[in-house]
Amino acid sequence: MVEKSFPFNPHGNQQPYRGGEGRSFRREDGKKPYFLEEQRVEKKSKRMEYSVYNGDNDEINGDNGEINGDNDEINGDNDEINGDNDEINGDNDEILIFEE
Repeated sequence: MVEKSFPFNPHGNQQPYRGGEGRSFRREDGKKPYFLEEQRVEKKSKRMEYSVYNGDNDEINGDNGEINGDNDEINGDNDEINGDNDEINGDNDEILIFEE
C-alpha cells in the first residue's frame, strides 16, 4: 500500500501554498508585472472585410428584438400564477381560525 502525503491531493499537480515569503507580483520600479501589461501591437486594419460582417450583424440584432417581445408575454402569465398563490394563503388563514 502506498502512503499518501497529507493533505491528500488527488490530482497531484498543485504546488503547496507558499505565502508570506516576501514574493510580490510588482516589479522593483513599482509598475505592473510584465504579464499584466497591455501589449501594444499595431495591427493592419481590415475595414473592407469588417464592413461586410457588420451588415450581417445588424440583421441578427433585429431578430433578437422579436425574441424579447415573446418574453414579455411569458411574464404576463407569471402574474396570473401569483394571483392564485394569494388565494391559497387565504385558505390557510381560515384553517387557523377553526383550530382555535
